[in-house]
Amino acid sequence: MKRSHLHLVAVLLLGMNTSAQEVSSGPQSATISSPEPIYNFGTVTNKPSISHTFVLKNTGTSELVISKVKPSCGCTTANLSKNTLQPGEEVEVSATLSLKGRKGKQRKTITVLSNDRTTPRFALQLVGNVHQVVNVLPSQAVFNIKPGTATSSRDVYLRFDSPQLVNVTGIETNGAACCSAVLSEETPSKNFKVAITIRQDFMPMSARTSAHINVLTDLPTHPVIRVPIQIRVQRDIVFAPPQLNLMPSTAASTQKLIVRERRGRPIDIIDLKSPFGKISYNAVKMSASMYRLDIRLESADPSMNGKFLSLHVKDASGKVQVLPVPIRVSAVISG
Repeated sequence: MKRSHLHLVAVLLLGMNTSAQEVSSGPQSATISSPEPIYNFGTVTNKPSISHTFVLKNTGTSELVISKVKPSCGCTTANLSKNTLQPGEEVEVSATLSLKGRKGKQRKTITVLSNDRTTPRFALQLVGNVHQVVNVLPSQAVFNIKPGTATSSRDVYLRFDSPQLVNVTGIETNGAACCSAVLSEETPSKNFKVAITIRQDFMPMSARTSAHINVLTDLPTHPVIRVPIQIRVQRDIVFAPPQLNLMPSTAASTQKLIVRERRGRPIDIIDLKSPFGKISYNAVKMSASMYRLDIRLESADPSMNGKFLSLHVKDASGKVQVLPVPIRVSAVISG
């Protein structure tokens, strides 16, 4: 009986020892953690961006490998100095949130991908509120124009949320030949309207033109408010290439230009004029809606760069459209 009892105790001890060995030699794992995974920057005013440094730590028992740090939008950037952490090791994640054009409550997530089997996608967050002293509505003036049509106008509104009264002291067009701007006050010292109009004599050089105007104020934090302008030109008659690319030369050269009506309607080439009188051309009719121009330039020099030829084309309605053909003269790179 005593021998049986001793045998039972030995078996129990052996089982406990075996279980302890299994626990101690069990599978190891990496564990990602952060003492502050959410950073609340509160309410900010007149700040272009918010920056914060998060700390990540491997609280597991094996190596933590961070495969990717992925911000939720292009307004946020995140960088870390290394992507492998031994047990107990830490790493800093430098994050920056751009506040340009943002207002109200903000919550941006940075997802950290790693080999943590429990939390393979670990979230860091930047949260807070952005107070804008001035709001530009809409954020830019966008024009879709068709050459030869009536002038086009857009209204942009400036809303000020400031404890002090605001005076708008002027408007700068910055030499923008595309448009004019007229300011009016809707609510004294609070709300203003800027009426932007495309000039009737404006000749766009490309399908898209960018410009801006500056609204000047006596507000110390916002002495200059920039209002972007985007002009998109809708043409029925197009040409390729979009510009004539030349090399400086005193010798004559020939450039080819394909002109066509996008909808297949008939066109006629009327003339091709040059501001420097160094060209001649031959118009080859390829179809009712397409021509090839063989343009002969007697020479090319840097003074021609940025200028344009005036292509006169009669459309299906009998109206003559004037298309600017840009000229680019490449710089000579000396060896």
